[in-house]
Amino acid sequence: MAVCGPVRCAPSFRGSQDRTFGGKLQLDIVTLSGFRGHGNSISIPITPETTTLIGRNDAGKSSIFEALEIFFGGAKLEMTDFSVGVDQPVEISCTFSALPEAVVLDEKRSTSLGAEYLLDANGKLTLVKSWSRSKLTSPSMFAAAKHPVFQDETDLLSLKLPALKKKAETLGIPESDVDDRRTSSAYRQAIWQASIASGDAVLEDILVPLSSEDGKSVATALAGYLPHFHLFRADRPGAETDPLAQDPAKAAIKAVLDEHEEQLEELSKTVQRQVGELLGDVVSRLSEVAPDLAASLSPTDPVPTWSKAFSGLQFVDENGVPLSKRGSGTRRLVLLSFFRATAERGLEANDRVEEYRRGVITAVEEPETALHADLQTDIVSALQDVGELPHRQVLLTTHSANLIRLVPAASIRYIKGNRLNRQCVQVTPDGDSSDLLSELNRSLGVFTDHNVRCFLLVEGRNDVAGLKSLSQALELAGVDGVRALSELEAEGRVCFMPIGGAGSASLWNSNLSPFKRHEVHIMDSDKESAAHPLKQDMLNLLSRADDKRHVFILDRRELENYLTPDAVMHIYSDIDGFEASFNSISSNLGDWEYLDIPSLCAEAVHSSASPDQKAWDDVPLDSRKSKESRAKKRLARAFAHPSVSQALAANVDDALVALRTVTDLARVNN
Repeated sequence: MAVCGPVRCAPSFRGSQDRTFGGKLQLDIVTLSGFRGHGNSISIPITPETTTLIGRNDAGKSSIFEALEIFFGGAKLEMTDFSVGVDQPVEISCTFSALPEAVVLDEKRSTSLGAEYLLDANGKLTLVKSWSRSKLTSPSMFAAAKHPVFQDETDLLSLKLPALKKKAETLGIPESDVDDRRTSSAYRQAIWQASIASGDAVLEDILVPLSSEDGKSVATALAGYLPHFHLFRADRPGAETDPLAQDPAKAAIKAVLDEHEEQLEELSKTVQRQVGELLGDVVSRLSEVAPDLAASLSPTDPVPTWSKAFSGLQFVDENGVPLSKRGSGTRRLVLLSFFRATAERGLEANDRVEEYRRGVITAVEEPETALHADLQTDIVSALQDVGELPHRQVLLTTHSANLIRLVPAASIRYIKGNRLNRQCVQVTPDGDSSDLLSELNRSLGVFTDHNVRCFLLVEGRNDVAGLKSLSQALELAGVDGVRALSELEAEGRVCFMPIGGAGSASLWNSNLSPFKRHEVHIMDSDKESAAHPLKQDMLNLLSRADDKRHVFILDRRELENYLTPDAVMHIYSDIDGFEASFNSISSNLGDWEYLDIPSLCAEAVHSSASPDQKAWDDVPLDSRKSKESRAKKRLARAFAHPSVSQALAANVDDALVALRTVTDLARVNN
């Protein structure tokens, strides 16, 4: 069993090793202690894309989301948030990766989190907020870091520039060793470097206070790099002023304001400066007639809140009835549409999304609430699409066994235990999912539907969509022995399981065996040519095939290689120049069966967009991956093109044999 440990112990698990956030902080771990039902310390690892929290009622799933809302400044801690019967402060900590190369902490001088010794032993940023009952409105903030510790316990981050200069002089550090004598960060780094070299300071794992007089400026500066956090709760009163009742109008406002954050910040500074100058002139004129009164007055710094300027925006129907007065199902339908629109906007305007200065975390409680079963699937799919956008992460909670089947096991966190001993169960770092599956089945009955005849294990969500589209096209074309997989799934006879690849299959084999159902594995071969050997994990999977386990390692590179060129060109017919660009890029790369079709399509779209586009190899990795993900989604629809089913039926390819096998097994009474 993988049980999440304390905050100092960052797990090696990553849901997507090659996904980067380009200097926009990515949440890796959230840790709570002393907060509501989480009396003990519990850490929940967060995946780079979509993370799903599962657990029985009162397991503390919603508390995790609300703790994050408090941490990111969207709500305030209340006295009732302290754990009952536990005499300790509330601590909420978040660990981040994908750190910016440069930050500005004071005096407008660029520095780095590493140079300021604010990173932990794993090179990550862990920020801790702590509340005591006596200081409810003033949390202390720390960085859990490997930081220089002086014998006299001097904390350089708490010192202002004059004190730092005096400290450097006391230590005999020449001014020539300070690269910018106007800034605190330059003095701190010079002092640290000299003190560590001399042994006057030693690097230790400590909580670095950021709440002291000068530390507050560091904490404030760091807050400007944290992701935006949007929380959509499940149960709310129908008040017209309630945020979610006004959402997604509210969420749309926030999304647009986030996009223009830097411009609004500059405008705010201009407004503050000009207002300050005008008020200063007022005081100056006042001093001519009432000097004593003028001496007692000084203008405060106005800080505009842009969202308040649009606080009245909401949806109303043709009769002027606000969305908040409509049923919960109606509000959830609008919310579903918001997530769809968010995903589509991100996919169609990816370059604009990349300009966000900060990442965005979207947390949604029980997205299935008040929705029909078909729409429950749609909203989870839309949220997963949002999670795949650059610099976006999605967090979900659910009680639906049907929805759990739609998400990869590696992204599930099962919360168990009582308030004094909460635990987080997940797939282990070596890929073992047995404990997780047992907990899910015991809690939700995920695999207890005896109508299921066949588990269909594939690599990812796009394979599910592609196989559904292909099987439906084959059935409509009258190809013998194939039924639409979407129909078999709706009847409960086939259960899709995206497992991530052949390397995970052995673990799933043992975990699914007790259910005594047929398994069909359809895996990409990843072959780059006909002579390219299969990887060892694929050979291992083939060796485990038997009368209950049916394994298909595709003859071609991956599922998209069963598309025809006509199908690909047709699905991209709305993009000018795509065909010429695709043919130019792929002309000398070899056989169609072994090309990387999604990558080539993404590159062709990129190249055809504008002659001034940067070279594909110069596009940041996270952007290339996002574009390839968009290509896979579009190509999944291309399987419906008649040329694909005609080609498969004519050649009786292995993909057709696999679909016939699934259809046959779905009819079997286990």
